[in-house]
Formats: sequence, structure tokens, C-alpha cells
Amino acid sequence: PAGVTFGSPTALSTTAGFSSAGTYILRLTVSDGSLSAFDELLILASNDTTPPVISNVGAGGVTQTAATITWTTNEASDSQVDYGTTASYGSSTSLNTSLATSHSTALAGLSAGTLYHYRVRSKDAAGNLGLSADYTFTTTAPTNQPPTVYAGPDQTIVLPAVASLSGTTSDDGLPNPPARLTYAWTGPAGVTFGSPTALSTTAGFSSAGTYVLRLTVSDGPASSMDELSINVREPGNRLPQVNVTADIFLGTAPLSVTFSATASDPDGDPLRLTWDFGDETRLSGAGADPVAHVFDAVGLYYVSVTADDGRGGVVRSDALAVEVIDNAAIDNAFTSEGPHVVSSSAGCHTNQTARFADILALALLFIRCAANKRKPKPTLPQRWQDKFR
Repeated sequence: PAGVTFGSPTALSTTAGFSSAGTYILRLTVSDGSLSAFDELLILASNDTTPPVISNVGAGGVTQTAATITWTTNEASDSQVDYGTTASYGSSTSLNTSLATSHSTALAGLSAGTLYHYRVRSKDAAGNLGLSADYTFTTTAPTNQPPTVYAGPDQTIVLPAVASLSGTTSDDGLPNPPARLTYAWTGPAGVTFGSPTALSTTAGFSSAGTYVLRLTVSDGPASSMDELSINVREPGNRLPQVNVTADIFLGTAPLSVTFSATASDPDGDPLRLTWDFGDETRLSGAGADPVAHVFDAVGLYYVSVTADDGRGGVVRSDALAVEVIDNAAIDNAFTSEGPHVVSSSAGCHTNQTARFADILALALLFIRCAANKRKPKPTLPQRWQDKFR
């Protein structure tokens, strides 16, 4: 009759929809071309007023801030969840209009360690709404993190002054209770704290030196610490000390000499070294590492190094004498016949026969060592060394 709509009226198996409630007689006719037969059935169509049956409700994947609610229905229906911290809920997820019998809805933005109430909603195609009972779950409690702490910058003070200490810290507020922090300043012997359990305090020192102070902050179960260094000085500025040495003092041009400086400051000040090689050559800002210099011309050079502590303390080392001998003059001492004169910048000379000239020429290489009071390390060409094998 009118009001009936078949899904596929020429198929043996199909569906029939009805525009309104009532009694409908439907006929199925089957034909082989020559003969046909039919049969009828009675359909009583009524309005759907039964809501979906909800079952298997549960909360899974629970974290500090999220959870997933799942359930099933006995007929295809949509999905929605009401939730909140009380049975009055107060929040709802967006409606998922897809009709299904297995449902899953995610909750986000939850608070850690909190009890939540929830219920689920499912409405079928006829508009019948099913509501579940009230359920609960508790989000995961947060993990306590240790406090962060900064003891402050390193300091330098001059006795009898005290150091002002001001630490900074932050914490996640856990555990709660007590939700509070405790502080402890500690240090080596000779340190006196104004209030060792305060975040900001003072420290006094019995003598000069370098002191490492520690600030420990605790929230009960967890703690953190940070350290700072206090450089404590005596009143006034003490002068630095500096000495210079060389690997060789005498030789022929060009003479390469490696110098080393030993420098220290009793106040612990950083030092700036300046070398003066006595030949109008200077090297500023050098450290205490070995420094090489080449003397190209014959002569007597006085080498020194100056140490500056940056606070008015400037000290110059004792001068170190380096002599460069004339190569040609010594060659002449080995090859000339008869009386001749060999001299050095020290003013020493001789007027002897050739058989003594070789000895005197070699002596010139050692004469300047006496001024430096060190064991001589002269450099001799191989042809001179052969003379004294």
C-alpha cells in the first residue's frame, strides 16, 4: 500500500520502510515467465519510543590530565559524556553524531589527583535518549619534583667585610601538605652565617682565603643544592712576584732563546705579563707559558718581564743577560796565524799566539754565564766542536 518504501523491490531479500504507524500487508510475487505465484505477510508498524540500552561503561587511559570513556549500546546511537568534580557534572563533551554501537570519548584538560564524576549519553535514530548511571574515576596524582635553587654569583670581599648572601628558589608546591620549603647554608671551618636557615643571610670569615658555600633547599621528600665561591682578601693590595729563566744565554746570531716566567699574586689577582727583550721588542698580555724570541744582531741584551695585577701592583723581574757573539770574529780566531786580538762586548781581549787563540775564543762563549749565575749552554757550529774533541 501507499506509505511503504522498499529498498530493492525486485530482490528476494530487501527492506521496507513505513511513513507512519499502522498495519501493512506486503506481497511477494515470484514468476518463471509462464507461471507465477505470490505470498503475503502482515507488518504492524509502530513508533520507536525505546531508548538505547547502555552497558559496559568504563574509564581508561587515566593520566594526570586526561581519560577515555567507553561504552556500548544495543542499537546504533550517537555519543556524548557529561563530567565534573561533582554529580552535577557541569561539563560535557562535544556531541558525536555518528551512529554506532561501540563508543569512545576522550576527556582532556583535567586536574591531577582529582576525583571526577561522569555519565554517558546515547540517542538513537528515532531520537530516543539513553542515559547511564553515575560513575567516577580519579586522575593520577602529580609527581613531586625537587626545588630549583641558585645560591647567587661568586664574590670577592676584603676583610673585615662580610658577604651578603641572597639565594633564589622555585618549587612545584608538592607535597601538599606541607607545601613549604626549608633552607640550609653550610660552609667550611672559619665561616659564620648570620642565619643559616634563611634564604637571604650574611657570612663572615675568620681569615683570608677562598671559601665554597652551599645552599640546600628541601620540600621534605626532595632537595636540591647550589654552591658559590667567596674570595676573601686581606686589607690592602700585595705585590705580585715574577721571575724569568731562559734555556740558553750565549750564542751566535741569529740566536733563538726560549724564556719562561714564573708569576704569582698573594691576593689571587689575575696577572698580565709584559716581556721586554732588550732589543726594542715587547710582548704584552702574554701568559706564563714559554715565549720564544730570536736575536738577530750581535750584542748584549737584558731581558725582563713585568707583572701587573690590575689593582696598581706592578713588579718587574730581575734582568736576564743574553749575549750574541760575532760569528766572523770567532772564525778568525780559529784560522788566523800569529798574534791577534779576540774581544767580546764585555771588554775582554787578548794578544796571544794562535795556539792559545782557540781556547780564548771558546772562553768568550762562557764569559756571560757568570753574570747570570747559571750553567752555560752555548751553541757552537760543528766545525768549532771538532777543534776540542
